[in-house]
Amino acid sequence: MTNALRLFRILYAALLGGFLAGCSHVPVTSLLAMSRINFETTDLVALRAALRIPSAYQARENRMVVEIKQEGRPDLREEFPLERLTSPAELALLGAERRGGTELVAYKLPEAAIQKFEAIRARSLEAKAEKRKGSLTIKLEPDFCYVSEPPKDSLVFSTYLRTSETKQYVPVLVDLDGFSRKDFVEKIRAMQKC
Repeated sequence: MTNALRLFRILYAALLGGFLAGCSHVPVTSLLAMSRINFETTDLVALRAALRIPSAYQARENRMVVEIKQEGRPDLREEFPLERLTSPAELALLGAERRGGTELVAYKLPEAAIQKFEAIRARSLEAKAEKRKGSLTIKLEPDFCYVSEPPKDSLVFSTYLRTSETKQYVPVLVDLDGFSRKDFVEKIRAMQKC
Protein backbone atom coordinates (compact mmCIF):
# COMPACT_ATOMS: atom_id res chain seq x y z
CA MET A 1 0.00 0.00 0.00
CA THR A 2 1.47 3.39 -0.92
CA ASN A 3 2.09 6.02 1.76
CA ALA A 4 -0.48 8.32 0.18
CA LEU A 5 -3.16 5.63 0.24
CA ARG A 6 -2.26 4.64 3.81
CA LEU A 7 -2.46 8.28 4.90
CA PHE A 8 -5.75 8.71 3.09
CA ARG A 9 -7.22 5.79 5.06
CA ILE A 10 -5.90 7.22 8.33
CA LEU A 11 -7.40 10.63 7.65
CA TYR A 12 -10.68 9.14 6.57
CA ALA A 13 -10.98 7.30 9.85
CA ALA A 14 -9.78 10.31 11.80
CA LEU A 15 -12.36 12.67 10.56
CA LEU A 16 -15.27 10.61 9.62
CA GLY A 17 -15.24 8.62 12.80
CA GLY A 18 -17.52 6.05 11.28
CA PHE A 19 -20.02 8.63 10.00
CA LEU A 20 -19.22 8.41 6.30
CA ALA A 21 -22.30 7.33 4.44
CA GLY A 22 -20.91 7.84 0.97
CA CYS A 23 -18.30 9.77 -0.93
CA SER A 24 -20.91 12.29 -2.03
CA HIS A 25 -20.34 14.06 1.31
CA VAL A 26 -16.57 14.41 0.82
CA PRO A 27 -15.52 17.25 -1.51
CA VAL A 28 -13.10 16.12 -4.21
CA THR A 29 -10.90 19.16 -3.55
CA SER A 30 -10.54 18.02 0.05
CA LEU A 31 -9.18 14.65 -1.04
CA LEU A 32 -6.31 16.39 -2.79
CA ALA A 33 -5.56 18.60 0.24
CA MET A 34 -5.64 15.62 2.60
CA SER A 35 -3.31 13.60 0.38
CA ARG A 36 -0.57 16.12 1.24
CA ILE A 37 -0.69 15.31 4.95
CA ASN A 38 2.12 13.08 6.21
CA PHE A 39 1.18 11.36 9.46
CA GLU A 40 4.83 10.57 10.18
CA THR A 41 5.84 14.24 10.26
CA THR A 42 2.72 16.38 10.68
CA ASP A 43 2.98 18.89 13.54
CA LEU A 44 0.51 17.74 16.19
CA VAL A 45 0.57 21.19 17.82
CA ALA A 46 -0.98 22.59 14.62
CA LEU A 47 -3.59 19.82 14.29
CA ARG A 48 -7.15 21.13 14.50
CA ALA A 49 -10.54 19.50 14.07
CA ALA A 50 -13.79 21.41 13.73
CA LEU A 51 -17.51 20.72 13.50
CA ARG A 52 -20.47 22.62 12.12
CA ILE A 53 -23.62 21.60 13.97
CA PRO A 54 -27.16 22.99 14.13
CA SER A 55 -27.52 25.62 16.87
CA ALA A 56 -30.25 23.44 18.44
CA TYR A 57 -27.35 21.27 19.70
CA GLN A 58 -24.16 21.89 21.63
CA ALA A 59 -20.86 20.09 21.29
CA ARG A 60 -19.61 18.76 24.60
CA GLU A 61 -16.62 16.65 25.59
CA ASN A 62 -15.26 15.54 22.24
CA ARG A 63 -12.36 13.15 22.02
CA MET A 64 -10.03 11.52 19.58
CA VAL A 65 -9.60 7.76 19.73
CA VAL A 66 -6.48 6.05 18.40
CA GLU A 67 -6.49 2.30 17.79
CA ILE A 68 -3.34 0.44 16.80
CA LYS A 69 -3.11 -3.19 15.75
CA GLN A 70 0.36 -4.58 15.17
CA GLU A 71 1.52 -8.05 14.36
CA GLY A 72 2.99 -9.72 17.45
CA ARG A 73 1.81 -7.02 19.88
CA PRO A 74 -1.37 -6.52 21.89
CA ASP A 75 -3.93 -4.14 20.40
CA LEU A 76 -3.81 -0.61 21.77
CA ARG A 77 -6.71 1.81 22.19
CA GLU A 78 -6.09 5.30 23.56
CA GLU A 79 -8.56 8.14 24.08
CA PHE A 80 -7.47 11.75 23.96
CA PRO A 81 -9.73 14.51 25.25
CA LEU A 82 -9.85 17.47 22.88
CA GLU A 83 -9.58 21.06 24.04
CA ARG A 84 -12.16 23.47 22.67
CA LEU A 85 -10.78 26.59 21.01
CA THR A 86 -12.75 29.80 21.43
CA SER A 87 -10.37 32.44 20.11
CA PRO A 88 -11.92 34.72 17.48
CA ALA A 89 -8.80 34.29 15.33
CA GLU A 90 -9.20 30.50 15.21
CA LEU A 91 -12.93 30.65 14.51
CA ALA A 92 -12.35 33.27 11.80
CA LEU A 93 -10.45 30.61 9.86
CA LEU A 94 -13.79 28.79 9.59
CA GLY A 95 -15.75 31.91 8.61
CA ALA A 96 -16.56 30.75 5.08
CA GLU A 97 -18.23 27.66 6.56
CA ARG A 98 -20.63 29.65 8.74
CA ARG A 99 -24.33 29.12 7.96
CA GLY A 100 -27.44 30.54 9.54
CA GLY A 101 -28.79 28.39 12.37
CA THR A 102 -25.47 26.60 12.95
CA GLU A 103 -22.56 26.74 15.35
CA LEU A 104 -18.90 26.22 14.49
CA VAL A 105 -16.66 24.62 17.11
CA ALA A 106 -12.92 23.96 16.85
CA TYR A 107 -10.65 21.69 18.87
CA LYS A 108 -6.98 20.94 19.39
CA LEU A 109 -4.99 18.31 21.23
CA PRO A 110 -3.93 19.53 24.69
CA GLU A 111 -0.18 19.46 25.45
CA ALA A 112 -0.38 16.29 27.59
CA ALA A 113 -2.27 14.52 24.81
CA ILE A 114 0.32 15.61 22.23
CA GLN A 115 3.10 14.00 24.27
CA LYS A 116 1.10 10.80 24.65
CA PHE A 117 0.23 10.81 20.94
CA GLU A 118 3.90 11.31 20.01
CA ALA A 119 4.72 8.14 21.95
CA ILE A 120 2.06 6.25 20.00
CA ARG A 121 3.37 7.67 16.73
CA ALA A 122 6.90 6.56 17.68
CA ARG A 123 5.60 3.06 18.43
CA SER A 124 3.86 2.95 15.06
CA LEU A 125 6.99 4.12 13.22
CA GLU A 126 9.06 1.54 15.08
CA ALA A 127 6.69 -1.20 13.94
CA LYS A 128 6.93 0.12 10.39
CA ALA A 129 10.74 -0.03 10.55
CA GLU A 130 10.47 -3.63 11.80
CA LYS A 131 8.18 -4.34 8.85
CA ARG A 132 5.37 -5.47 11.16
CA LYS A 133 1.95 -5.62 9.59
CA GLY A 134 -0.66 -3.52 11.30
CA SER A 135 -3.10 -0.68 11.17
CA LEU A 136 -3.63 2.67 12.80
CA THR A 137 -7.09 4.18 13.05
CA ILE A 138 -7.82 7.67 14.32
CA LYS A 139 -11.41 8.68 15.00
CA LEU A 140 -13.04 11.88 16.11
CA GLU A 141 -15.83 10.98 18.53
CA PRO A 142 -18.13 13.97 18.94
CA ASP A 143 -20.51 14.27 21.85
CA PHE A 144 -23.63 16.42 21.50
CA CYS A 145 -26.49 17.46 23.73
CA TYR A 146 -29.74 19.11 22.62
CA VAL A 147 -30.83 22.55 23.82
CA SER A 148 -34.62 22.19 23.92
CA GLU A 149 -35.90 19.42 21.62
CA PRO A 150 -34.32 16.01 21.07
CA PRO A 151 -33.42 15.13 17.48
CA LYS A 152 -36.28 13.42 15.67
CA ASP A 153 -35.18 12.39 12.21
CA SER A 154 -32.42 14.74 11.10
CA LEU A 155 -29.06 15.90 12.47
CA VAL A 156 -26.95 17.41 9.70
CA PHE A 157 -23.34 18.23 10.49
CA SER A 158 -19.99 18.84 8.79
CA THR A 159 -16.39 18.15 9.86
CA TYR A 160 -13.15 19.96 9.06
CA LEU A 161 -9.42 19.38 9.50
CA ARG A 162 -6.47 21.77 9.64
CA THR A 163 -2.87 20.57 9.78
CA SER A 164 0.60 22.01 9.30
CA GLU A 165 0.38 20.84 5.69
CA THR A 166 -3.07 22.21 4.82
CA LYS A 167 -2.60 25.55 6.68
CA GLN A 168 -6.36 26.14 6.48
CA TYR A 169 -9.44 24.16 7.43
CA VAL A 170 -10.33 21.55 4.84
CA PRO A 171 -13.94 20.31 4.66
CA VAL A 172 -13.85 16.56 5.21
CA LEU A 173 -17.49 15.69 5.56
CA VAL A 174 -20.10 18.16 4.34
CA ASP A 175 -23.76 18.14 5.37
CA LEU A 176 -24.04 14.54 6.47
CA ASP A 177 -27.27 13.62 8.21
CA GLY A 178 -26.36 11.43 11.18
CA PHE A 179 -29.69 9.63 10.78
CA SER A 180 -28.48 8.32 7.41
CA ARG A 181 -26.07 6.04 9.31
CA LYS A 182 -27.80 3.12 11.00
CA ASP A 183 -24.86 2.64 13.37
CA PHE A 184 -25.20 6.23 14.61
CA VAL A 185 -28.99 6.52 15.00
CA GLU A 186 -29.02 4.79 18.39
CA LYS A 187 -26.42 7.23 19.75
CA ILE A 188 -28.42 10.18 18.45
CA ARG A 189 -31.64 8.91 20.00
CA ALA A 190 -29.85 8.51 23.37
CA MET A 191 -28.67 12.14 23.29
CA GLN A 192 -29.12 13.99 26.59
CA LYS A 193 -30.51 17.47 27.17
CA CYS A 194 -27.84 20.12 27.84
